[in-house]
Amino acid sequence: MKKRLLVIEDEKLILEQLLEYLSLVFPEIEVVPAETLSEARRLCRDQRYDLVISDCVLPDGTACEILPGLPFEIPVIILTGHVDENLLQEVQEKYRGPLHLLRKPVSLEKIGALLKGYLGQTA
Repeated sequence: MKKRLLVIEDEKLILEQLLEYLSLVFPEIEVVPAETLSEARRLCRDQRYDLVISDCVLPDGTACEILPGLPFEIPVIILTGHVDENLLQEVQEKYRGPLHLLRKPVSLEKIGALLKGYLGQTA
């Protein structure tokens, strides 16, 4: 069964770049996009995901708000250009599973290396 990766990003250009990169580097993964927190919540109710990449600040909330609904074993990568130390601390306190906070701009290769580690591939 294919692993599923949920990508939550409201900036269209960044979302397109992530989707294109992930499809090329990880053809064995089903990559599902969401542009808002409410869309991501709906998708999480309908499907189980093996990995989540999310922008920190979304038009209808923050990544912190989706974390309590995720199983703790799911690795989460939070991308942020918004350097609010209180918000970043809140993210770390709300999620006890594998969590990486990456500050934008972040290279696609760095994201890919993290995913390869979770997928058991050589980076």
